[in-house]
Amino acid sequence: ETFGETEVFAETYIFDFDKDIYGRWISVRLLKKIRGSKKFESKEELIEAIERDVTEARVYFRER
Repeated sequence: ETFGETEVFAETYIFDFDKDIYGRWISVRLLKKIRGSKKFESKEELIEAIERDVTEARVYFRER
């Protein structure tokens, strides 16, 4: 809690999922935090970070 925030937000990437569920409620269970909040300088930098996150998450699930 850096500036007194009281809400927790998490962005969820669902592997191999292509349905439009924006605005819908879903339940998720946090199994592992991969990366904290970060401001990206460009769209490309964000895409690269997501690709690294996906790779790390797939390794995590393979090892479980």
